[in-house]
Amino acid sequence: MPTRRSKTLVLVGVAAAFAVLVVVKLGSSAPDPAAPGAATAGGTGLAAGATEDPVEAFERALDDGRPVFLNFGLSYCDNCAEMEKSVQQVMPEYEDEVVYLHVMTDEPAGQELAKRFSFQFVPTSYFIRTDGTVLHSYTGKLDAAGVRQYLDALLAE
Repeated sequence: MPTRRSKTLVLVGVAAAFAVLVVVKLGSSAPDPAAPGAATAGGTGLAAGATEDPVEAFERALDDGRPVFLNFGLSYCDNCAEMEKSVQQVMPEYEDEVVYLHVMTDEPAGQELAKRFSFQFVPTSYFIRTDGTVLHSYTGKLDAAGVRQYLDALLAE
């Protein structure tokens, strides 16, 4: 019959193996920093695909008194990629009015901004008023019509 010590050792071994798998998965799925959407900030005067610190971009948008569409995702998430396509269809209509931030939570800078919000799944979007309060949040993939609906509500504030 296994002793308490042997059970503890097995549990520690399983936890260590899981930790290694997580590190390997995150390391192998790290996004290409030059890839569009890695940590892009639309509507902030940056060129498409340009990267900058998401925290700085978020704070600058609020300092400028602009509403923010904040979209959290992962580099290897299919739903996140599909939603980003929908967003890119819609954002040209709103780029002068709303700051769009696409933040990858599997990047250190993205993790820092993600800590400020409470969510468990991606994609998760926040539609943030000019005073920094969240008007709406949505977890899951939105199509172009859904993105447009939330942006219109944000601008109607």
